[in-house]
Amino acid sequence: MFKRSILWGALCALIASPAFAQTPPTVDSLVASARTYAGADHGGTFKAVCVPPPAAGTQVVATVNPADYPNNIVPTPPGETNPRVNWYAPPAQIADNLYWLGTRNHSTYALVNKLGETILIDGNFAYATEDEIHNGLKYLGLNINKVKYSIYGHAHGDHDGGAHLTEAAAPNATIIYGEGDWPGVLARTGPHATRHGTENDGWDGRVITSRDTSLKIVTYPGHTPGTISFLFEYMDGGKPVKAAYVGGTLFSFTGSAAFYDQYIASVQKFAQAAADFGAEVLFTNHHEYDLAFYRAHAAANLRRHGSEMRAVNGDTPNPYHLGQRRTLNYLAMMEMCLKAAKLRATGSL
Repeated sequence: MFKRSILWGALCALIASPAFAQTPPTVDSLVASARTYAGADHGGTFKAVCVPPPAAGTQVVATVNPADYPNNIVPTPPGETNPRVNWYAPPAQIADNLYWLGTRNHSTYALVNKLGETILIDGNFAYATEDEIHNGLKYLGLNINKVKYSIYGHAHGDHDGGAHLTEAAAPNATIIYGEGDWPGVLARTGPHATRHGTENDGWDGRVITSRDTSLKIVTYPGHTPGTISFLFEYMDGGKPVKAAYVGGTLFSFTGSAAFYDQYIASVQKFAQAAADFGAEVLFTNHHEYDLAFYRAHAAANLRRHGSEMRAVNGDTPNPYHLGQRRTLNYLAMMEMCLKAAKLRATGSL
């Protein structure tokens, strides 16, 4: 009897342990977990993918309504492009062989080998492409004729609207999209990039190599069917740095279970790939998600004035260098937000 009581007590304790008593996640617990992972690093993405917009008619107006006051955005006349004053940003060298060619809102990166040959990562709106990317390369002392690849994380006009312009201006470049995005690109009635064959396809695991630089493609369907993300290494201060680049971010808050399941699987796969790679830097193609406009120019200033800054502040790391855990926090946050959206939209995980 005594032995039976001991065994029964042990069994009850085991059943009551965390392994057997998991509380089913709720939307609130998933969002709270995402907020913890976001911390101070990834607040912009957390707001975009974890906080659904208010339902129509539910927004309460503040006592002093900001909508009654002007902002600093110059209105765009009908039929014209967004005025340059609203978006232009100077290019910046952020590491030994990595450059930022973005606007205040969207990012393009140039990964450059020892001979000046370049892999362009993402693009921009058509109206910003020549000024920011083509002229930006020239400003930085890079030759557009040495662009070997122009790779697009996903096929939306704020990133690939000027792909056809880069294709024309960089005759030695191979344009690459994820395979799932090419049908939409080719169906456009306006100007678009050209697919000549499989050399233009970004399949899972494909490694793009340009002499001493390389970039690995990881398919990441979700934001679009053909979204692709990247793993690559660059040099900073003569030391190699490993980076993870997320090619697409937003999603619908009213999607289907199948949609969320595919996107969650993409995030989990890329998180494992980034962990295995040892990525300690996180890049995206929107300033609001990784503070690229600020970080790029802070990194450039550090390169120009590093010795003076170190004399005052001690060691000052490149602002992009989060370390592996803080980099992976981004993807953990994405997983939690997607699961919260799925539970909110479908009622189950």
